[in-house]
Amino acid sequence: MRKKKNENFYAELINSKNIIDITSLEKRISNITKHGKQLIENEITAINKLLENRYEKYGIIDEIENVEAFKRGYYDLGKIGLTLNEIRTRIIRLGYEKETPLGIRIQQDWNYIAHLLNDLLYLENINLHNYLALLNEHLEKCKNSDLHSIYSEKQLEGIYNYLCRKKLFCDNTKFRDFLKVFKSYGFENFDKIKVNTSQRGNKALLRVAVEVLTKNFPVSLVNRYFADENGNHLNIGCHNRSTAYDDYRKEMLQILS
Repeated sequence: MRKKKNENFYAELINSKNIIDITSLEKRISNITKHGKQLIENEITAINKLLENRYEKYGIIDEIENVEAFKRGYYDLGKIGLTLNEIRTRIIRLGYEKETPLGIRIQQDWNYIAHLLNDLLYLENINLHNYLALLNEHLEKCKNSDLHSIYSEKQLEGIYNYLCRKKLFCDNTKFRDFLKVFKSYGFENFDKIKVNTSQRGNKALLRVAVEVLTKNFPVSLVNRYFADENGNHLNIGCHNRSTAYDDYRKEMLQILS
């Protein structure tokens, strides 16, 4: 079933005569990221393979073999299945905005068959390119935003309940989101977990919890996934000073043992 859905989605990317709204592509990526970084990498591989096949549609452009011809603005037509006029006709039929970077490039390449063919291929596959760019952006976020914990769901639930007893969270029904943060990669798809910062020491308690669960303290990520009572940035500072909450640390480690 999933394979069929993927094939239908790829067909839509390829066959759509319009540029697909970025919001729709982001929604697709959001569904993928729920299952971890590996699926993003798999999707990138699939799209790159599609592009590779699509770019051979009119014949392979091999710049290395004909570099001088390429520089001079013409190309070995034996390797290209379209004439310059046919390429121009296809571009006109697809349509493009002249003031965009792509439109400006097309106008500059108008008399150079190899360059213009690349422009045509990009234009024909623009949805694939846009989707691939978004996938790579999300993969980069995953690389830089791993709060992944080695602990089991049961252990993490124990820590979550412990933090709830300490009245750390404003809403004590956010365990699934808490689990996503510590068992998944780079999530942006849920409301931040609100911390009860009106209670003295709770920011430090949160820091200790993150240190225990991840063995480090990635400040930007804590600020990304957690917020104050009003949903505002926690502004937890970046410093190496050890916290004085050793009792809390020992209790949490005991829960995880």
